[in-house]
Amino acid sequence: MKLLKFLFVLFCVLLSTAKTFAKKYIPESEIEFESTTTYKLLKMDTVFYGNNEKEIASYKKMFNKAVNRIKNKFTLDDIKNGDSLTAVSVLKIIDSILTEEKFLFKTGQEKHFDFLTGAMREQFYFESAGLRKNNYREKYWFAGKEEFCRFLDCDLYCEIYVGIGQMAGLPLKMVEIPSHNYIRWLFKNGDYIVWNGNDGKAYVEKEMECYYKLTDSNQRHYLFNFNENNILGYYQFLIGMNFHFRNTVNLKRAKEFYKRSIELDSDRPSTLNNYVWLHIMNPQLDNSFKDENMMKYIDRAIFLENNLNFYDAKACLYALQGNFDEALKVESEGLKLSYDPFFKRKKAQMHFQCFLNKEICREIL
Repeated sequence: MKLLKFLFVLFCVLLSTAKTFAKKYIPESEIEFESTTTYKLLKMDTVFYGNNEKEIASYKKMFNKAVNRIKNKFTLDDIKNGDSLTAVSVLKIIDSILTEEKFLFKTGQEKHFDFLTGAMREQFYFESAGLRKNNYREKYWFAGKEEFCRFLDCDLYCEIYVGIGQMAGLPLKMVEIPSHNYIRWLFKNGDYIVWNGNDGKAYVEKEMECYYKLTDSNQRHYLFNFNENNILGYYQFLIGMNFHFRNTVNLKRAKEFYKRSIELDSDRPSTLNNYVWLHIMNPQLDNSFKDENMMKYIDRAIFLENNLNFYDAKACLYALQGNFDEALKVESEGLKLSYDPFFKRKKAQMHFQCFLNKEICREIL
């Protein structure tokens, strides 16, 4: 009888300990994979890739693997109250999981570098440049001698980190600078560390690749922590870009996704600019270029980024309205700018000459 009583008490103690232990590892903000931002992005991919349930299942498996490895090493208190060493250790775990799933860094203009489904579905011959002098990657790849790998660019790395972070309760945010995206780990006191998914390393923020491209003309809309709508809007923008400029071009779909992007994030100047240019150069779409919102969109883009190409778009809108005096005035203002990241000065100069002759010159891209 005493033995049974002892076993019962022991069982209750173990059960209580197990419950306490389990609670210790469940982040307050833990969510299921299907509620992550990453999953929502994957569902958008069907517009290009059709059925992608296989890729979604692969991401879910990879995310669960990452979360479990993090939980096995760190408690929620470790994560909540940890210092930069803890943060870097956790982020290295995510990088190691990505490495083991054959993901390496590469950037390019092909569609599969923009979208999560393509990144998981497409495999390529291994390229050592993707290791980026990362010790874990080098040891893993040179030991395994595998022939094929998958590629991610900075956007996709961030979108994966954010999703894993949401499942594990990590304080991660995606951040954008010109030509690059990276991750911030936020601390309770307002400080943060920055992490570059491309090479799986922490950086001093001002030493991050492409940071030098920040200028007085463009920094107003960079360096902030993305919320979910910013990420979803960014992805919709990329979908619109693919329909706008790549095979197979579909201008109506481009308009659709640019518009969705603006509804989610009306402060992305590139989206506003592309949406306006889409209508300037393609009158067969509809007469939306006459809509007063077009001028509001391009004015907002100019407010956020003093970009010659944006002034050129505004000048073209005036020309389409028959107001060539205002078109010349705006184009002159734009041509005074030194900031021309899209290398559109020659095009703007040609438009200026057209406006002098009271011509629209839509054919000049």
